[in-house]
Amino acid sequence: MKKSLSQKCLAHVYFSNGTDSRLMKEIHTARKLCPNMNISYICKKGTPYKTNSDFKTYDLSYECPFIFNNKFFNFIAWSLRALNCLRKIRPDIIHAHGLPSAMISGLFKSIHKCTLIYDARELETKKNNLGWFRKFLLKYVERFNIYMCNSIITVAPLIKDFYKKKYPKKNILLIPNACSKQEDIKPVFNLREKLKIPKEDLIFLYIGGLGKSRGIELYLNTFQQLSDKYHLVIMGDGVLKSEVQRYANSTNNIHYLAPVPWMAVVGVAKQSDSVLRMLEILNESYRLALPNTYFQAMAAQTPIIINKDCIEMLNFYKDEHMVIPVNYNQACLTEKIIKMSKNRKNKSYPIPSILTWEHYEALLVQTYSN
Repeated sequence: MKKSLSQKCLAHVYFSNGTDSRLMKEIHTARKLCPNMNISYICKKGTPYKTNSDFKTYDLSYECPFIFNNKFFNFIAWSLRALNCLRKIRPDIIHAHGLPSAMISGLFKSIHKCTLIYDARELETKKNNLGWFRKFLLKYVERFNIYMCNSIITVAPLIKDFYKKKYPKKNILLIPNACSKQEDIKPVFNLREKLKIPKEDLIFLYIGGLGKSRGIELYLNTFQQLSDKYHLVIMGDGVLKSEVQRYANSTNNIHYLAPVPWMAVVGVAKQSDSVLRMLEILNESYRLALPNTYFQAMAAQTPIIINKDCIEMLNFYKDEHMVIPVNYNQACLTEKIIKMSKNRKNKSYPIPSILTWEHYEALLVQTYSN
């Protein structure tokens, strides 16, 4: 007898840490619309922030002995553990996040019958700092995995068009990183009180990973030259964390905040005057990016400053009050910041449904059904 969707077993596989907001929203949606579904999550390391959804987490964190302790061997070790975990779970549906996870899930599907969904977080073969050999290798790895997939989920319209042109016979869907209603909760703290920022001063907030090519160095150099009435708040974690903290310790108008749970980010963004999301465009993936921060700013009804090369963020939702493009350089960013005023933020502006997660929930569950 054929199982209904609620009777099936769904396994999310992600070669990453366990605090991913997109994945948590997808699990919450599956639990809400299919209450009896058995849901598991296989991750690289860490325990995810829980929502009201019940699911089982398999934390497969492991490091090889010293002589083999590098990225390649650690990935092989994790892959073998993930395959063994999938063998025990025997999922009916695997939702693989990113190319490394899809590769392992594709190998499992080649042995055990199941439905495989590939959640492409970006243009996986056109990311920063891959090098020609890794790009060449990933191109063929992705081709194999997409051949094994039943459906492909993309996060931006132009990325969907890219995959549709390359794989015209595949079922390719668009489910952006939109914010859900559960993210609009009471703020975890008062931003101005916490950082002792006067109410008449302007706050410019960066949210996300503290890595290269994300504009961090540009923000630090810009605000170091500005007067103390313009404040930069950087909230996140990553390789540039110590650099950000060094600036914060020596500059009055630069502040560092540790990450907050994903449900609380919108509450922090609401307290800022503008959100910063300027990417150094080194590849096609960044040019077509439609990141979490974009939707978090929209949900907070806070203007977002982006660079003009980010064509997807410019085109997805056109509003001159909410999306402010500038050239990616210090002079242009400085000029735009000085021209910003407190009345630029329009809290009463309605949020279109295409900017909300609930708009896409039925499509996600339909993908599982198909």
